[in-house]
Amino acid sequence: AKHLYGHVEGTGKGIEGCAAADLDELTDEQLRVVARVEEGASIFYTGCAGTGKSFLLSKIVQRLYKLHGKKHVAVTASTGMAACNIAGCTLHSWAGVGLGSEAVEILVKKVQQSKQSRTRWLLTKVLVVDEISMVEGAFLDKLDAVAQRILQTPAPFGGIQLVLCGDFLQLPPVARRGQDLNFAFDARCWGKAIQENLQLTQVFRQADGPFVKLLNEIRVGQVTPEGAKALQSRMHAAPQSPLPPTRLLPHCRDVAAENDRRLAQLPGRRVLYEASDRGNSPALLKTLQTGCPAEASIRLAVGAQVILVRNVDAKRGLVNGRRGEVVGFVPPPVGVTQPLFSEYPVVRFSNGLEEMVVEFAFTLESGGQIGATRQQLPLRLAWAISIHKSQGLTLECVSMCLAKCFEYGHAYVALSRAVSLECLALTSFTPQCVKVHRRVLRFYGGAGPQAGPPSCSPGQGVSHAASRPAPSRAVCKPHTPFHQQPLPPHRSGNPNSSAWRQ
Repeated sequence: AKHLYGHVEGTGKGIEGCAAADLDELTDEQLRVVARVEEGASIFYTGCAGTGKSFLLSKIVQRLYKLHGKKHVAVTASTGMAACNIAGCTLHSWAGVGLGSEAVEILVKKVQQSKQSRTRWLLTKVLVVDEISMVEGAFLDKLDAVAQRILQTPAPFGGIQLVLCGDFLQLPPVARRGQDLNFAFDARCWGKAIQENLQLTQVFRQADGPFVKLLNEIRVGQVTPEGAKALQSRMHAAPQSPLPPTRLLPHCRDVAAENDRRLAQLPGRRVLYEASDRGNSPALLKTLQTGCPAEASIRLAVGAQVILVRNVDAKRGLVNGRRGEVVGFVPPPVGVTQPLFSEYPVVRFSNGLEEMVVEFAFTLESGGQIGATRQQLPLRLAWAISIHKSQGLTLECVSMCLAKCFEYGHAYVALSRAVSLECLALTSFTPQCVKVHRRVLRFYGGAGPQAGPPSCSPGQGVSHAASRPAPSRAVCKPHTPFHQQPLPPHRSGNPNSSAWRQ
């Protein structure tokens, strides 16, 4: 068997391989986003699942590094998992404000009393935030105030350029007990700081026209009779795949129980792989331990169902989300002087390739410096995955229990992982599990049957979404052009300061 060996900074949702900031793979609308960033505009860009938001962000980050230098570009995300995916750090960690629950005066003192935190603020020219949908608006307002105080200017965010990415119609921020959700666009500073909202409209993940139409409806909280019938047709269906489907479950405890149960059913010995973590930043080490897609320890056996958690070789289809089955164990590859493990798994992937999988380095950076590294196999058990941890994945064969979805956007995130209706199986479904927050619909452009952002229609499709296809796979057909749809005036500061653009 061949082997997969190398080093990556983060899980690589597209970051590796673009050191030269090659933009040839970008669509025209993605290039427009890059152009606005290079012009210095503070922007928010969004798009439905599968439109290449993370892929584009990796290109933007590389361009910003080239323009400003690494130490002047803060690459952050709302969660530890998202931070690991982009080789950055959490927004809270970068800001140096802890949980950020105290008053602004206390947060300013925290930053001023930490040389590292204060230096980060002073050096930063561009602040990148991925998965902005999970950041509270109140926290964004606090950071705006901290920036103005530290940088001693009344300009929004102290004059720091903002590049925000995410989809508010997917998973929301955690609601405080007894309080309504507080979205980032609810922040008083949003309309002042964000100069333009941009929408990605070309979908790369699905090519099944009726399924894409169904996803468009689910995204904005609609379950039509036709959509319900299509989903009911997948109840206890057998997905078209040589591998058993991955179960998407709402709760992590159920995921762990399912994977443990299935692993225990396999005959033969178990092989334990424990990660090696190192770093000089306690905060980043903590983020790595809680958010890295490669777990601290994983037990494997022949027959174990696994999934790649990073791009390994996109040209050969060995990408983030690729399924496989462990078929054996072999000694370390020849020529490796200090292997982390005494034996490595051989995985037969769903595309027919059989590879020895070895450790990779997952890193987190802050201020242009690597602060924490985990060396571990880029694999997870794949009998079951949580809906939250499936964000960003494309799944070739998936089963899900939608009736247990409890969060806004939960059902949409789960369903949009599938590449087609035929690769999907449902164990339960009720229309009530499809939930969308009304304020998010208003932010995207109104309410009612035509609510929300433009819907996507499929083009030629792709064999596996993480392998980058040629541009212009699908064209979005808007209900109403975004530049004609106002932002909520009572929450966005100056309603004329931001406009939707396709």
